[in-house]
Amino acid sequence: MTETWINLSCPRCNKTWSDSPTDLPDLDTEFTCPECEVVATMAEFLKTSRDLEIYKSLAD
Repeated sequence: MTETWINLSCPRCNKTWSDSPTDLPDLDTEFTCPECEVVATMAEFLKTSRDLEIYKSLAD
């Protein structure tokens, strides 16, 4: 089985990183940037619409 990674980007400082979807909270849960500590919903950190699609498909 291939492991999937979700690309994330902070809406404030633009830090980018990847994380396993199993390590991420639900889309409407507040999430904190590890760099600048801004708090936003998980959905706001998803870098692309494709990342959102992958995230949603794995949550089902």
